[in-house]
Amino acid sequence: MPMTLIAGALLGLLGALPGLALARMARIGRRVPVAAGLAATVLSATALTAVLGWAYGAATTRFAAFASVMVTVFLGAWGVEAYKAWRWMSHWR
Repeated sequence: MPMTLIAGALLGLLGALPGLALARMARIGRRVPVAAGLAATVLSATALTAVLGWAYGAATTRFAAFASVMVTVFLGAWGVEAYKAWRWMSHWR
């Protein structure tokens, strides 16, 4: 069971990385094209959907735990990033 949770956490973080990298680039002042943001979103969604499909086929008994941890880590990473962006924007003005 713990390996399922660790795998879910790592894959959730991996799914968040493309968007988080673009958000960091924008925060340090680099220009980020809209097309790059769309590509990162499509890449994340496709990767997470593929991983969920594989996990459902591989281990249906532990699927709920795996999926819950994966989604929690993914959304948690974006929650932290949203807080950082809010702080940056509110202090920047």
